[in-house]
Amino acid sequence: MIFHITQRIKNPTVIVASRTQVTDSVTTRQIAGTMHLVMPHSAREVLALQMLEHQVEKFAPAIGNGVLITEAAHQKLNA
Repeated sequence: MIFHITQRIKNPTVIVASRTQVTDSVTTRQIAGTMHLVMPHSAREVLALQMLEHQVEKFAPAIGNGVLITEAAHQKLNA
């Protein structure tokens, strides 16, 4: 099992960055559903997070440390 320390969060607020040719912007938005807040502790866990698509399967939490991953991504990594 990967990510031994996991916290479930319902409807988390995440940071969303967008970039255009003129400006860069950072906003926060709330995502509906349950996500897992994980903190990687080994190279294996970091590599697993790198395989996930940013702002689709993994997000930066607006408050706190770690990485938010979707339920589907968590199941995929623990298959």
